[in-house]
Amino acid sequence: MSRHWKVSSALLLGAIGLPLISGSVLADDIEYGLWEMQDETTIEMQGRTMNIPSDEPDRVCFSSRKQLLDTLMNPERDESQPDCEQTLLDNDGGHIAYTVSCKQGNVEMAGKTALNFDGDQMTGEVHMQGENPNQGQVTFTSQLTGQRVGPCEEGQ
Repeated sequence: MSRHWKVSSALLLGAIGLPLISGSVLADDIEYGLWEMQDETTIEMQGRTMNIPSDEPDRVCFSSRKQLLDTLMNPERDESQPDCEQTLLDNDGGHIAYTVSCKQGNVEMAGKTALNFDGDQMTGEVHMQGENPNQGQVTFTSQLTGQRVGPCEEGQ
């Protein structure tokens, strides 16, 4: 998984760096299977803006809505990533939204993630703000895109 998607996932998600109901679109507007996810991230602090382009797309398999929500609400993370808590706000049709609160050392950030699925396509945004004692106000915005690329591979 790319560094940027891991960061987005942890802050979501992530995201967002996503899991097989064999390719059918369900009533919830999400086509389950293997997805490729990318993000474009902007970080603003001390009056400067830094754009972080996406690396190679991340591939994630979603077999059900429950698995998708579990992945978003309980992302895998390593010790270098912040400790985050997510609270689900909206889980209706193709729209999933949740708040995120993260802490890493003495830096705390809070924000919102909104994802919109339309069959085999996904768009979304992560917006976080916080205060870094050494660098002042920090704003993190990540634009997410994804598309289903096929069925999940065996064992995913």
